[in-house]
Amino acid sequence: MSILKKILLVLVTLIILSGIIWVGLSIYVNFFRQPEGALPDMPDSSKAAYIVLIKNTGNLLLTDEYKKQGDIYILQGYWELVEGKWRFRKTELKLNEGIFGKIEIERRE
Repeated sequence: MSILKKILLVLVTLIILSGIIWVGLSIYVNFFRQPEGALPDMPDSSKAAYIVLIKNTGNLLLTDEYKKQGDIYILQGYWELVEGKWRFRKTELKLNEGIFGKIEIERRE
C-alpha cells in the first residue's frame, strides 16, 4: 500500500469518526439537555391557573388563587422558579404595585 493510500485511509476514518461523534453530541444536546436560560416545564394549569408577571424585576410567579386590595395583590400559595425548577410556596405573598411597579396577572389556558 502506498503512503498516499494510507494517508487517505486515515483521513476518511477521521472524517467518519468525527461525523459519528457530531451526530451523537447533537442527539444528546437536543434531546437530553435543557438549554441554559430555558424555562422548565410549568406546573399543570389546574394547580396554577394564573401567571403573575412583575414587570420591573421580570419575575414570573404562578398561583391558583389571588385577591386584589387596592394596589396590593395577595397570592394564596404560589410557584416560583428557584435554581431552574418550579417550587411551591404555601405561604401568602403580598405584592404592592407601589413597591414592585406594574404587576400583570393573566389566566393560563
